[in-house]
Amino acid sequence: MDPMDIERLDGDAARDQLGEIEAVYAESFPRSDLGDYRARMRVLLASPGFEAVTAQDEGGLVGFVYGAPLTARASW
Repeated sequence: MDPMDIERLDGDAARDQLGEIEAVYAESFPRSDLGDYRARMRVLLASPGFEAVTAQDEGGLVGFVYGAPLTARASW
């Protein structure tokens, strides 16, 4: 078994892979509103400090995680 390819991305690089990320999201959460997800991602991708990590197996995206620092006024 070959190891997965793990890649760390900034906001611009994640934006370039957003179509693949959305496809994995839609498959993982089929009852979720993809339009709502896209709107939230647009905000997150523009956030200072946004980073993502993707996992690819045999050239296809199989997983991802992302986040950005919270401000002092964040509600949680």
